[in-house]
Amino acid sequence: MPEEHRTASLSAAFNNLAEQETLTRRNDDLCRHYGMRGSHCNPGQSNENGSIESRHDSLKTALDQALRLRGSRAFDDQVGYDKFVDLIVQRFNAQVAKALAVERPMLKSLPARVSKYAIFTVEGAQYSAPSQLIAHR
Repeated sequence: MPEEHRTASLSAAFNNLAEQETLTRRNDDLCRHYGMRGSHCNPGQSNENGSIESRHDSLKTALDQALRLRGSRAFDDQVGYDKFVDLIVQRFNAQVAKALAVERPMLKSLPARVSKYAIFTVEGAQYSAPSQLIAHR
C-alpha cells in the first residue's frame, strides 16, 4: 500500500456540509482500512494535484494524437466514438498493467459485495457498479 493517499480539496463540489462530512468520514475509513495516511491538496492550489492532473493531460494528448492519426474527428455515432475512446484508454492502462498485477493481490477486500443487481452498500450508502463486478468483493 502507499504510505499516503492524497486527494483534492473538494469542498467546492458539495452543496451542503453534511455531504462533505460524509465523504470525509468515508475517505478516513478507506485510509484506515488500508493503513494509509490521508492528506489533501490545499484549496485553490491545483498545482498540488499534479499526478492526477498530469495523467488527465496525458490522456487528452493521447486522444488528440490518435484523432490526428485517424485523419478525422467525425464519427458516425456515439457508439463509434465510445469505442475509439475505450481503445485509447485500454492502451493507456496497458502501460501500468504489470504494476497493477503486482499490487492487486496485496489489496485487502473492501467490506462490500456487489449484488446481482450490480448495487452494493457501504455503511448504508448504495452505489452502482459495472455488471461484470456482480458477486465480486
